[in-house]
Amino acid sequence: MNVKTISGICFFLAMLFAVLLLLDVSVAVLPRAMMAYGVIGLGVAGILLNLFTVRQSKHSIAYSIVYWFACLLSVIGIGMITMHWPYAKQVIYAGLILMAVSFFIPKKRTDDQKDDTELLDDL
Repeated sequence: MNVKTISGICFFLAMLFAVLLLLDVSVAVLPRAMMAYGVIGLGVAGILLNLFTVRQSKHSIAYSIVYWFACLLSVIGIGMITMHWPYAKQVIYAGLILMAVSFFIPKKRTDDQKDDTELLDDL
């Protein structure tokens, strides 16, 4: 398995746990606290694994780092809300503000940053 696939699986499981927590669905084998820790842990793991492949991305490195750090803050804030920890909303707001800032960073890589090994990436 490659790193992107593992990252996608982590994101999927984190969002599944978040939906189960928000809908107040209890699973017999997983207590609520374990699902809340799963949201935080799997979300952070997915983001960090995605950062390892930032050089292969079609976006600029600055955009990718700021965007993924904003996602990291948002996932941590969601986990904090499910755990009823203080300052959870402030962490989510910081993540959302940073995500808004990332929209003003140029997304496109310049030609000297691109790896021209694959021709279909330019389409």
